[in-house]
Amino acid sequence: MGESNIGSSRKSNHFCYHEAYHSCYIYRKFSKKELVKPAQTRFGYMFIMLSNLIDEKVYNGLRNMIVSIEYTMKKVSKTKKAEHVSSIILSPFFWRSCREIVHICAPILKILRLADREGSTMGLIYEMMD
Repeated sequence: MGESNIGSSRKSNHFCYHEAYHSCYIYRKFSKKELVKPAQTRFGYMFIMLSNLIDEKVYNGLRNMIVSIEYTMKKVSKTKKAEHVSSIILSPFFWRSCREIVHICAPILKILRLADREGSTMGLIYEMMD
Protein backbone atom coordinates (compact mmCIF):
# COMPACT_ATOMS: atom_id res chain seq x y z
CA MET A 1 0.00 0.00 0.00
CA GLY A 2 2.63 2.55 1.05
CA GLU A 3 5.12 1.92 -1.72
CA SER A 4 2.54 2.15 -4.50
CA ASN A 5 1.07 5.32 -2.99
CA ILE A 6 4.45 6.96 -2.70
CA GLY A 7 5.20 6.04 -6.30
CA SER A 8 1.83 7.38 -7.43
CA SER A 9 2.29 10.64 -5.55
CA ARG A 10 5.77 11.05 -7.05
CA LYS A 11 4.34 10.42 -10.54
CA SER A 12 1.65 13.07 -10.06
CA ASN A 13 4.10 15.65 -8.73
CA HIS A 14 6.63 14.88 -11.45
CA PHE A 15 3.94 15.10 -14.13
CA CYS A 16 2.70 18.48 -12.90
CA TYR A 17 6.16 20.00 -12.58
CA HIS A 18 8.14 18.50 -15.44
CA GLU A 19 6.04 16.93 -18.14
CA ALA A 20 3.02 19.18 -18.13
CA TYR A 21 4.55 22.33 -16.74
CA HIS A 22 1.72 24.51 -18.02
CA SER A 23 -0.67 22.42 -15.92
CA CYS A 24 0.91 24.10 -12.86
CA TYR A 25 -0.55 27.35 -14.10
CA ILE A 26 -3.97 25.76 -14.34
CA TYR A 27 -3.49 24.21 -10.87
CA ARG A 28 -2.72 27.65 -9.41
CA LYS A 29 -6.13 28.87 -10.56
CA PHE A 30 -7.74 26.27 -8.29
CA SER A 31 -5.35 26.36 -5.32
CA LYS A 32 -3.01 28.96 -3.88
CA LYS A 33 -1.00 26.32 -2.00
CA GLU A 34 2.05 24.99 -3.83
CA LEU A 35 2.72 21.32 -4.45
CA VAL A 36 5.81 20.16 -2.57
CA LYS A 37 8.51 18.88 -4.89
CA PRO A 38 10.14 15.67 -3.66
CA ALA A 39 13.74 16.32 -2.61
CA GLN A 40 15.77 13.46 -1.23
CA THR A 41 17.95 15.82 0.77
CA ARG A 42 15.10 16.76 3.09
CA PHE A 43 14.42 14.77 6.24
CA GLY A 44 11.31 12.65 5.72
CA TYR A 45 10.77 14.11 2.26
CA MET A 46 8.19 11.52 1.20
CA PHE A 47 6.17 12.13 4.37
CA ILE A 48 6.30 15.87 3.74
CA MET A 49 5.14 15.37 0.16
CA LEU A 50 2.27 13.07 1.19
CA SER A 51 1.11 15.33 4.00
CA ASN A 52 1.16 18.26 1.57
CA LEU A 53 -0.89 16.26 -0.94
CA ILE A 54 -3.64 15.49 1.56
CA ASP A 55 -3.95 19.13 2.56
CA GLU A 56 -7.49 20.20 1.64
CA LYS A 57 -6.33 23.07 -0.61
CA VAL A 58 -3.95 20.86 -2.61
CA TYR A 59 -6.43 17.97 -2.75
CA ASN A 60 -9.25 20.16 -4.08
CA GLY A 61 -6.92 22.07 -6.41
CA LEU A 62 -5.61 18.92 -8.07
CA ARG A 63 -9.02 17.34 -8.45
CA ASN A 64 -10.56 20.55 -9.83
CA MET A 65 -7.66 20.99 -12.25
CA ILE A 66 -7.99 17.46 -13.64
CA VAL A 67 -11.70 17.87 -14.41
CA SER A 68 -11.45 21.47 -15.64
CA ILE A 69 -12.25 22.21 -19.27
CA GLU A 70 -9.07 24.24 -19.59
CA TYR A 71 -6.92 21.19 -18.68
CA THR A 72 -8.89 18.64 -20.68
CA MET A 73 -8.54 20.80 -23.81
CA LYS A 74 -4.72 20.66 -23.59
CA LYS A 75 -2.91 18.16 -25.79
CA VAL A 76 -0.89 16.89 -22.84
CA SER A 77 -4.03 15.75 -21.01
CA LYS A 78 -4.67 13.14 -23.69
CA THR A 79 -1.36 11.29 -23.27
CA LYS A 80 -1.18 7.90 -21.57
CA LYS A 81 0.84 9.33 -18.69
CA ALA A 82 -1.71 12.12 -18.16
CA GLU A 83 -4.56 9.64 -18.13
CA HIS A 84 -2.69 7.52 -15.58
CA VAL A 85 -2.02 10.56 -13.36
CA SER A 86 -5.67 11.62 -13.71
CA SER A 87 -6.85 8.20 -12.59
CA ILE A 88 -4.53 8.42 -9.55
CA ILE A 89 -5.76 11.89 -8.60
CA LEU A 90 -9.43 10.93 -9.02
CA SER A 91 -9.04 7.64 -7.09
CA PRO A 92 -10.65 7.70 -3.61
CA PHE A 93 -8.50 4.69 -2.62
CA PHE A 94 -5.31 6.66 -3.30
CA TRP A 95 -6.38 9.57 -1.09
CA ARG A 96 -7.64 7.32 1.72
CA SER A 97 -4.41 5.35 1.82
CA CYS A 98 -2.33 8.57 1.72
CA ARG A 99 -4.20 9.76 4.81
CA GLU A 100 -3.57 6.41 6.52
CA ILE A 101 0.16 6.54 5.73
CA VAL A 102 0.48 10.08 7.10
CA HIS A 103 -1.53 9.15 10.20
CA ILE A 104 0.70 6.13 10.90
CA CYS A 105 4.03 7.82 10.12
CA ALA A 106 3.47 11.15 11.89
CA PRO A 107 4.33 9.93 15.43
CA ILE A 108 7.36 7.99 14.16
CA LEU A 109 8.75 11.02 12.34
CA LYS A 110 8.10 13.20 15.37
CA ILE A 111 10.30 10.91 17.46
CA LEU A 112 12.96 10.76 14.74
CA ARG A 113 13.07 14.56 14.53
CA LEU A 114 13.48 14.78 18.30
CA ALA A 115 16.26 12.20 18.28
CA ASP A 116 18.01 14.06 15.44
CA ARG A 117 18.35 17.26 17.49
CA GLU A 118 21.58 18.49 19.00
CA GLY A 119 22.14 17.63 22.64
CA SER A 120 20.31 15.35 25.01
CA THR A 121 16.81 14.47 23.80
CA MET A 122 16.12 11.17 25.54
CA GLY A 123 14.22 12.95 28.33
CA LEU A 124 11.93 14.62 25.79
CA ILE A 125 11.27 11.29 24.08
CA TYR A 126 10.40 9.63 27.42
CA GLU A 127 8.02 12.51 28.26
CA MET A 128 6.25 12.08 24.93
CA MET A 129 5.69 8.40 25.61
CA ASP A 130 3.71 9.11 28.80
